[in-house]
Amino acid sequence: MSQRRNMRKRIVAAVLFAGGIMLGFLAPANSHRANPVQSHDTVYTFQKNILPLLQANCNPCHFPGGKMYKKLPFDDSATVATLGKKLNTRLKKQEQQNMINSWIQLGQKRNQK
Repeated sequence: MSQRRNMRKRIVAAVLFAGGIMLGFLAPANSHRANPVQSHDTVYTFQKNILPLLQANCNPCHFPGGKMYKKLPFDDSATVATLGKKLNTRLKKQEQQNMINSWIQLGQKRNQK
C-alpha cells in the first residue's frame, strides 16, 4: 500500500512539474517586459517629457557645445524622431525606452493621417 501511495505522489508531482514547464513554453517570450505602447491616458510631448529625459542622459555630447551636437542635436525633435528606437541602446531603463517609443509611435500615427 505504501509503495502505491509513493508511486501516485511521484506521478502527481511529475504531471504538475511537466504542466508547469509547458505553461512556461506557452507564455509569451517577453511577457515580463512592459509593452512600449502608450497608455490611453498618457500623451508624451517632446518639450515636457522627451527633452528632459535626453538632457539627463545625453548631456553634454548631444547638446549645445557638445562634440556630437552638430551631427546629432538632441534638442531638435526631428533628429530624435529620425533616430527612433535606436535611442533605446543608450537608455538603460525600460520606462525611459517606453516613453521614447510611445512618443515616436504617436508621431507616426499623426503623420499617417
